[in-house]
Amino acid sequence: ATVVGLCRSNGQADDPCNDCVGLGLVRSIDEESNSLYILTPIAPALLQGVDVLVRGSLALPLTALTPAGASYNGADTRPYLALNSLGAAGTGSAAMKSRSNIARRG
Repeated sequence: ATVVGLCRSNGQADDPCNDCVGLGLVRSIDEESNSLYILTPIAPALLQGVDVLVRGSLALPLTALTPAGASYNGADTRPYLALNSLGAAGTGSAAMKSRSNIARRG
């Protein structure tokens, strides 16, 4: 999940964002239909003119992505978070090993 600013452009190339109406959470991206699914508390009437998404370096705490009282071993009902998706065995489940002993060419 990514936090984005929901803004309206002002027509200037050097500063494309003039009016920010609020924040949204990008829940998913559908590449087939070329659609973004954004969760926001902003009223639909205010979203009519939004044509710029501004992405910053705001990191969401894990507690914002999990339901209240949920444990990491329990099932999660949020559609944008997959808990325990990697098993303890299989490809990609182990820590990456350093290969610093291989000499580079050149």
